[in-house]
Formats: sequence, structure tokens, C-alpha cells
Amino acid sequence: MTDKQQPEALRLANVCSNLTRYSMDAHLIAAELRTQHAENETLRAGYAAARGDALDAARYRWLRDGEWRDTDLEPFIRLQLNTLWDAKIDDARAAQEGEK
Repeated sequence: MTDKQQPEALRLANVCSNLTRYSMDAHLIAAELRTQHAENETLRAGYAAARGDALDAARYRWLRDGEWRDTDLEPFIRLQLNTLWDAKIDDARAAQEGEK
């Protein structure tokens, strides 16, 4: 990006839109640049979400594998896990009582 406010593809699209000599081609080029920019932004968002999912998965593996045991985090993690378990147990009990 040459301008922090506007991506290069959009800047070029605006330049093409303002060309008068090859107006039809320039407008088609501008439209394609805008389309490509929108697709790139969609892909970037998807990659960011995938990176977030990968980070979450690494955190869960870390918890699952018990790498937190015998560290300063152990008491906090155990308290958090107990809170989660309590909530799940309460939900399961409520569901069972609703079935009866």
C-alpha cells in the first residue's frame, strides 16, 4: 500500500476510472481491480480466522496434555476447569430433569 488509508489496488482502480482516452477498458480494469481487492480482503479475513483457530487448538492441546501442571498457572487452571465442569454438570442435570 502506498497510502495507509487506501490499498494500492483501489488507488489504481481510481486512476483507471479517471482515464478518458481508453475509457471502456479503463473502467473494466478498475472494476476488476475492485473485485480482486474485495476477494483478497475476504481471503485475508479467512486466513486470520484460521490462524485464530490454530492458536485456539494449540491452547487446548496445551491444556489437554497437561503442560500446565507443576507451574504457577496450575491453581488458576484448576479453578477455571472446575467452573466449566460445574456449568456442564448443571446443564446436564437440568436437561435430565426436563426429560422426566
